[in-house]
Amino acid sequence: TNTPTNTATSTATKTATNTPTNSPTNTITNTPTATLTKTATNTPTNTSTNTASGTPTNTATSTATNTATSTPTNSPTNTITNTPTPNGFHGNPTNTPTYTQTNTPTITPTLTPTFTPVIALTPTATVFPDTFQICKNVFNQTTDGTVCITISSSEAGQISLKIYNSAGEHIKTLYDENLTQPLLPTTINWDGSNKYGQKVASGVYIIYMSKPTGRILGRLVVIH
Repeated sequence: TNTPTNTATSTATKTATNTPTNSPTNTITNTPTATLTKTATNTPTNTSTNTASGTPTNTATSTATNTATSTPTNSPTNTITNTPTPNGFHGNPTNTPTYTQTNTPTITPTLTPTFTPVIALTPTATVFPDTFQICKNVFNQTTDGTVCITISSSEAGQISLKIYNSAGEHIKTLYDENLTQPLLPTTINWDGSNKYGQKVASGVYIIYMSKPTGRILGRLVVIH
């Protein structure tokens, strides 16, 4: 009598398939800190020019203004964690991404020049009246020695100072110049001699000043 004994042998095969589930939560906080210090050093050279009309010269003083522009770059790092089940098999993995933020600020300096004009000097001309003055009315050649005549002209040009006798004859030229600028007060001495170096006779003499826009004359009595 044969009694068969059946021994069942089974082999269980379990295939685990991991399907990662990504549920990223992106929290980006951009706090760029941009610090740029720009110092503009200006060394102006001031040149003063005395001319009739001033020409302005601009000296630039620069003020730097900084503008920060940030561009964040996110680099996620995925961390996959498998949690085993009680029967020894792994369940679905949990994917927790971690983000590493790289913030690179870009500084764009803006240079704003401020111009301070420096005006060349414009001198104010000293205006003085025309001068024609004889220091005395009577010239005694024996006791006085010389007589002084002070002249000036507010205009340039041909300036002359001459002496004539009462008959209109030219006696002597004391001053004769063609000036490129006004004549400041100038004192000229006359010793009573004519153009030949001889003493003039007693009488009335005309001292005659000529300038471009007019003539001035005065009388002087000469005695011995």
